[in-house]
Amino acid sequence: MKKIIFLFIFSLSMSAMAMNLPMWCRASASHYNSMDLRQTKKNPDGIGSFGRRIKSGSVALGSKFTDILKKNKITVYLYVKGMNIKTPYGRNIFRVDDSMNKRYRTWENFYIDFFHKDLNRQYKKLGRFQVKFTVYKIKKADST
Repeated sequence: MKKIIFLFIFSLSMSAMAMNLPMWCRASASHYNSMDLRQTKKNPDGIGSFGRRIKSGSVALGSKFTDILKKNKITVYLYVKGMNIKTPYGRNIFRVDDSMNKRYRTWENFYIDFFHKDLNRQYKKLGRFQVKFTVYKIKKADST
């Protein structure tokens, strides 16, 4: 089912292209502060590239997939396996509210940066760490 959802999203803008993503995807993960000039855009305002305020439950996603989401105004919620983090969307559920720098937007890999206050000291000390995630929920901009 999740594969079909992924294929549907990609087909929205690229009908000729079919991505065959596994149910669980691996990502290199870390955290960031959307108000820190060294970690984000010039004159940071705490608003992600999807036009929403970065807060608990927000993630920045680095992949070509992110470009398609923005272009088609699609909101995606991710379930991240084994994190044990409670967000406004549920335990281990995060909304893609931001994208990462262009160098992280590839077809081959996924990168996730969590809102800095969502991660405990253990994760922050790791720097970058591996996670497994899957798509939990998809909403088109004009749907509820």
